[in-house]
Amino acid sequence: MGSRIALIFVIDVLMFIDRVNIAVAAKYIIPEYGLSNIQMGWVLAPLFLGMRCYKFQGAGWAIASVPGECWLARFSGGPCSP
Repeated sequence: MGSRIALIFVIDVLMFIDRVNIAVAAKYIIPEYGLSNIQMGWVLAPLFLGMRCYKFQGAGWAIASVPGECWLARFSGGPCSP
């Protein structure tokens, strides 16, 4: 289970860095291609939608790997008796 959580964390960090880079680059992309803010929003929307889909998948993957009664206990540091 630990390797799954680590993989989800690493992918999440990389996606965060990508999101920040795109947001910073957007102010340079807009004038270069003559886009309006609305058009840039249409360019960025699929990227952010893909990130949201990954978040749901990653959360489901993590939840499925831990028994229900232990889920909160594992991440709050409490005892777990499966």
